[in-house]
Amino acid sequence: MISFFHRISRTIRALLSRRRREQELDDEVRHHLELETEANVRRGMLGEEARRAALVRFGGVEQSKEACRDSWSGRLVADLGQDVRYGLRGLRRSPGFTAAVALTLGLGIGANTAVFSLVNGVLLKPLPYARGDQVVVLRQPDTRSAAPDLGFSVQEVRDYREMSRSFDSVVEYHSMDFTLLGGGDARRVTAGVVSANFFDVLEVAPLLGRNFRARDEEPGADAVLILSNDYWRTLGGDPGIVGRRFEMNDRVHTVVGVLPPIPEYPDDNDVYMPASACPFRNRPETIANRRARLLNVCARETGRHPRAGPGRSGQRLPAPACGLPGFLPA
Repeated sequence: MISFFHRISRTIRALLSRRRREQELDDEVRHHLELETEANVRRGMLGEEARRAALVRFGGVEQSKEACRDSWSGRLVADLGQDVRYGLRGLRRSPGFTAAVALTLGLGIGANTAVFSLVNGVLLKPLPYARGDQVVVLRQPDTRSAAPDLGFSVQEVRDYREMSRSFDSVVEYHSMDFTLLGGGDARRVTAGVVSANFFDVLEVAPLLGRNFRARDEEPGADAVLILSNDYWRTLGGDPGIVGRRFEMNDRVHTVVGVLPPIPEYPDDNDVYMPASACPFRNRPETIANRRARLLNVCARETGRHPRAGPGRSGQRLPAPACGLPGFLPA
């Protein structure tokens, strides 16, 4: 470490004394030429002939100077500065070319930055959830139509919960728009409809209040809501909002929690409600219809390698970018 700082110090001193060293080099070369010229005169040569013979014997003056400069400390930095100055002078003489170069560099850097941001967010950056590498999203592809995901029906989610040995918990999600009344004007909100243990599977602890509980999903249970962090802030960020009541779907809903400011999976929502509280999802005809595939499904692995059921695939959630888009094969 000491030798490193010593080299740095020596380089700085060499750069600061470059003009003095150039003058000393010129004086030394001139002194050698004068000595050689005087020796030639003593040998009987005339003045101009003696000077020319001295130059021939000495060799190229500039080449000799360059050889001396190569041994100086800080030569690389000095040459770099000289090249930069030369390049700037050239760019100043051609403003049109300079503008084209700057535009090309700007577009190239911007495009590469955008690509890296996407790759970093989707593939490299870890999930903001505890043990995020154990959370998977389930896909149900259709081999006949080549559709990557058909979604899941209520009955199929129940099948997975009852039959799968690969997952500790299987949870559902879908979103719908509703009108929320309370605390002023009516608001159109996007509601995430989730299983009661949805946030427990993601291991997301609420900022305020609590997560949903199993009894919140039971038939006839009181309607409850969890607010996203952004929507909570649009309501004023009241720390005492837990317990506040809103009306939605002709039912009174009580706020039981507020999410922390983290990316929401798989979409951003204003509020969240238990799956049993959604009037569309819980119609008898929707529950009985195995073709009513409106649900997204994710789970937490029991082991490191999930085994999906026939015709279905398990994929780990990647790192989040604008919500958690895209998925990778497990």
